[in-house]
Amino acid sequence: MLNIGGYLIFFGLGSMILNAVGYEFVIISWIDSWGESIGWGIRVGLVAVGAVVGGYGLYQNNRTGSFLNDINKQYKQKTVNFPALEDEKKVYVEIRALVSLVSEIIKADGKVDEEEKELLSLMLKDFGLPEKLVGDLVRIVEEDMAVADPDNVNYAISILKQGDYARDPEHQKDLINICLGFASVDNDLNERELKLVRDIGEKLGLEKSLVEELIQNLQGEMAREKT
Repeated sequence: MLNIGGYLIFFGLGSMILNAVGYEFVIISWIDSWGESIGWGIRVGLVAVGAVVGGYGLYQNNRTGSFLNDINKQYKQKTVNFPALEDEKKVYVEIRALVSLVSEIIKADGKVDEEEKELLSLMLKDFGLPEKLVGDLVRIVEEDMAVADPDNVNYAISILKQGDYARDPEHQKDLINICLGFASVDNDLNERELKLVRDIGEKLGLEKSLVEELIQNLQGEMAREKT
């Protein structure tokens, strides 16, 4: 919403400036087709609507950011009351739990690569999250990685198993593949990472044979890429 508002203001103000020197944006070259006064009315309207849309988008971003901070605080204290949350907020909590699992995978090999941060940003953007929220979640992962919490995996999975995401067998497989994706982003799979992936699979209730199949499939793909 914030970006859309910005575009509307840009085209509205930009058109006013260009019109004053005899030019116009190609995309809105039709703007004076019904007369100059109507054209100027449209320009002013673009700016006004852009301001409203942008303002609402800013409000939503701030509201979401505030909610995320509250959830993050509760999550770290392990006091999230998942069943009592609204559906929209449950989605954010599930994402927070997924991010927590990812942080454990990332720090399993003892280092944090830029490729892992980039992959995390792409994953979060695929969830349709705003840019600012993506940045906040990446920062949270960095905070998680700086703190040793042996119960982190257990708590993340306890949250995920309460929601829809990890109750579906296909989504459970997706979770394992996400973890494997982060484990292999540096083109290497070490035993600590694989042990953690297997542990996550077991806690999700997946058959060991299925987890091994997913691991072997990835190892096969990695071997083919090296040849």
